[in-house]
Amino acid sequence: MIFVVPPAKFKTFKNRMAIYELLNELSINYKRTMVGLLQLPAGKVKFYTQNKEQALHLTRVLRESGTVVYASAHAEDEIQVALSHVPHPILNEDISHVIKKYASVIRFYTLKDSEGMDMGKRVFIVKKSQLRQTKLPKFLQLGKIEVMTFHEGQTQSCTLCHEEAHLINIQTCPSQIEREKQSIHQTAANPN
Repeated sequence: MIFVVPPAKFKTFKNRMAIYELLNELSINYKRTMVGLLQLPAGKVKFYTQNKEQALHLTRVLRESGTVVYASAHAEDEIQVALSHVPHPILNEDISHVIKKYASVIRFYTLKDSEGMDMGKRVFIVKKSQLRQTKLPKFLQLGKIEVMTFHEGQTQSCTLCHEEAHLINIQTCPSQIEREKQSIHQTAANPN
């Protein structure tokens, strides 16, 4: 399967014919290569190919053509897990050891900006079936650092207290409300 995001100037692939026209322009014989495609919201498209070699070839052609912002090939039992705000000194190999507690890591990479600088984002391709069984937490502890994880199908949780009962909202997070009450009581007891 190949996941594709078109550039902003295209906004979206208007219909399936527009997608097939793009493939024709890129000299891709989609009748022989593709098993199917699925249009997703925001102009995203999933292409299904007959084998891994065809998926990798299609991914390379789409990337090189500049007609898409992002193209990634992966098997059906693979899923991307993204980590954000990861400090530069933390190695992908060390993160991989932590993620392996939840799912087998197939490969990983660091996202870099146009100048080659680390953006603090890491991507790990893991076994989807294992991840569903073990439930990767929203926050991973990497030594003294806590980082957020993101993946398809993930349960949302509050970034303040990590509870799944509500999303982040400073006014309604029970832990935040309790901290504010304690702070008010401490201030009232010790006005200096």
